[in-house]
Amino acid sequence: MRKQKKWWWETAISLTTSKQHRNSTPVVSSSIARSGHRSSTSTIPHHYEHQQKVVLTGVDTLVITAGGAVAPSTWLVEQQKIWNDYQNSYEYGDEYSSIQFDNKWWVLKPQASLPYKYQLFNKEVGYIKVYNVDKWSSGSKTQQNIHFQFNSSYLHSFTTQQLFNEVKRILSYFFDNVNHTQIKISRVDLHTDISRASGMLTAQECQQSISRARYRDYVNDTDTIELTEEEQDLLWGGTTCNKPPHKLIATDLSNELLQKLNRMYHNQMSCGADRVITSKELQTAYWGRFDKGSLWAKVYDKTVKVDKDKDLDTPLLWELNGWNKTDTVIRTEFSMKREFLKEIDNGKFVSLEYFLNHIPDIWAFLTQKWLRLVEEVKENNSTWSVITSFWDIVTTSFDNAFNTVIRKKNYNGKITQLLAQGIGCFKQMISMGMNNNNDTVYMRASIQAIGNLLTTSYENGDIFERRKQLGVA
Repeated sequence: MRKQKKWWWETAISLTTSKQHRNSTPVVSSSIARSGHRSSTSTIPHHYEHQQKVVLTGVDTLVITAGGAVAPSTWLVEQQKIWNDYQNSYEYGDEYSSIQFDNKWWVLKPQASLPYKYQLFNKEVGYIKVYNVDKWSSGSKTQQNIHFQFNSSYLHSFTTQQLFNEVKRILSYFFDNVNHTQIKISRVDLHTDISRASGMLTAQECQQSISRARYRDYVNDTDTIELTEEEQDLLWGGTTCNKPPHKLIATDLSNELLQKLNRMYHNQMSCGADRVITSKELQTAYWGRFDKGSLWAKVYDKTVKVDKDKDLDTPLLWELNGWNKTDTVIRTEFSMKREFLKEIDNGKFVSLEYFLNHIPDIWAFLTQKWLRLVEEVKENNSTWSVITSFWDIVTTSFDNAFNTVIRKKNYNGKITQLLAQGIGCFKQMISMGMNNNNDTVYMRASIQAIGNLLTTSYENGDIFERRKQLGVA
């Protein structure tokens, strides 16, 4: 079925526009969002509950824009002269220039994607796109003078409460008065990681789900709502049989088609994951369209992912929250774009500050209204399908505080790994170079040579350049 029109905003807004909640600020109050049917904690077997626990929650992806009727900072105006000279003189193959601010090294790219003029990149923090100061007013109109995408590891360097102040602090380098800027979300991902002794979810467990995904076969009670080919042509532009696009006018809609559209708009519900990606075992299940949609979810084996990515930070966070280093950790993640957020609670969730202060509310809506994993799908009355014990833990993930902060001191894990690798190579070299088992002269000479080489690397600036590449100032 072709792409359907958006439906979720009315569902979300209706949660707060009843008479008794019309004046409430959050889009979904906890009492409303959790009024759906869920398995009682008391019904979960004690041993099974013990085998599943939350080991991490938080923001995993964040893309924001910032701007408004605020002048660029004096620092940015001065820097632009230097950046312009670099861009004008850059030739293909030249090394990128690096600049230092906020006690970090940032790579200045020779060009950026429109409408931005400059792009800065730091491996640890992320990348920043900056509007041309000479055309600053154009970006101010759309409040998008700065585009900032954060790396996941950097986001986990701060608690949710600290994150907003950190964003403002970095943006203060670019604006004359950052307090007067509008900081809006372009994309944000929320996640919860749950350790599970019994391993990754099965395909069957993911198929037993009910969701309000945008791309679905739409179900109203037990009747599947399907449009005829003529009705689809009428709605979506007449693409079959090489017909030219058809401009829809109100008189084209029959009463029968209007009734179908009304049912689809108010009762969209689908069962099962949209796509399931497997090898020998289930690894990832998706709900919604991650390539085109403005809201989608996925459940996947995070232990496999961190091993593949050589991610040392995330397992450290799991351990701080009680992971035993053996159980499988399953990540449940929701990705939201501005298109979705602006339709909720009169667009308040687009504001980064508002979003961060109301994460439990949006999480309750996502896990109790938009997607549920259930014991059995009751298609005749899906609202009464009881959620699984795993999903019961997912829904309450943000109710408690967890250790979510990886700070610079935890570079020790990476340093230890690199040291072990280096010593291993050094031992291998000495073993191959010795004339006999008693050739300590070669070993001592090798140690001295390594020491001299490192000293020279420091003195000639090689180590300094590597620190610049790492973004460490």
